[in-house]
Amino acid sequence: MKLRYFNYFFYDADATPQKFYFSISSIFNNFSRNAPTNLKKSFVIDRKKYYLIPEGNHDNLYYFITANDSDLIKSIDTENLNLTDIQERLHANESLGSYAYIMVSDALPVVSILSTFGSPRIDAFSLFSNLLFTKLAPTNTATLNFSPLMRQATSSQIDSLELIASAGFIVNNESSMFSAVKELFGDDTPDDSIGEFKITVSRKDGSNISSFARHLVTKASGENTQISQLNVRGKPDAITGAMTDYLLDMNQQITDEINKLRTRTIEEQISEKAPVNPDITQASTVFCEEENINLADEHILLSTCSARDVYQQFITPAEANQATEEESNG
Repeated sequence: MKLRYFNYFFYDADATPQKFYFSISSIFNNFSRNAPTNLKKSFVIDRKKYYLIPEGNHDNLYYFITANDSDLIKSIDTENLNLTDIQERLHANESLGSYAYIMVSDALPVVSILSTFGSPRIDAFSLFSNLLFTKLAPTNTATLNFSPLMRQATSSQIDSLELIASAGFIVNNESSMFSAVKELFGDDTPDDSIGEFKITVSRKDGSNISSFARHLVTKASGENTQISQLNVRGKPDAITGAMTDYLLDMNQQITDEINKLRTRTIEEQISEKAPVNPDITQASTVFCEEENINLADEHILLSTCSARDVYQQFITPAEANQATEEESNG
């Protein structure tokens, strides 16, 4: 499973500058702590109910849940199920709904999301977020936007990798190597029927193909390239760290690999990897500079979304009475 990273920014056609950063971390923290139940259960997108529930053990980590089953929706809305119950039901029957993991950075305009098959994607989270801002500040005209965080691997980066486990590349029909590769499949197929060959080379267990990969870099670089779209999977330190994919001279989205492990939960892996991925800060800085995003972190209407009293308008009389009774008994 891949943890994918996105830069976020607000766009307001009526503002100067039009693109700016405002931390959504405080907004969602405020929402999870202070929003009344009737507001938390009011989000419907494309006729599906969505919920944003804090994970509880790791800061800024949330479950972004969509539910299709009426009984499950009723149980969530009436708070008859805790988070563990919800997860168990969704694991037992995927037709009831699904959920994604959302991590919001405190320090950067970055959100990371891990979505499994059928679970909510970043576009659904974008719609959910903007719907929340509209509810909290109806006159706000700024919209939240997400863009994949990208990186571009250079030949020097690939050359510096101590361990490379696999390498893949393309030989297209304009390459001087094309005919030689085609001969492996016989002479019956005409040249114009084949567009390209995709070749992947993997190491034996415990071995290292870094020298082989460096040779491929020379063939993929310069004016007389013989192969294209070279990608390698490796890491800078042969002993420590996780394997990462590098695509030579082409943009690729920054991701981290998350695995189902007995010793480490998915939540623990996300909370450990998301804040320290070394590519994130640099890529986010480059993105903000290229897109001319103002990083002042000031916006009057959005600031109201971070204020605790913004939720007073949504509290029903029954919820107000319940809160008063809890304070009296506490």
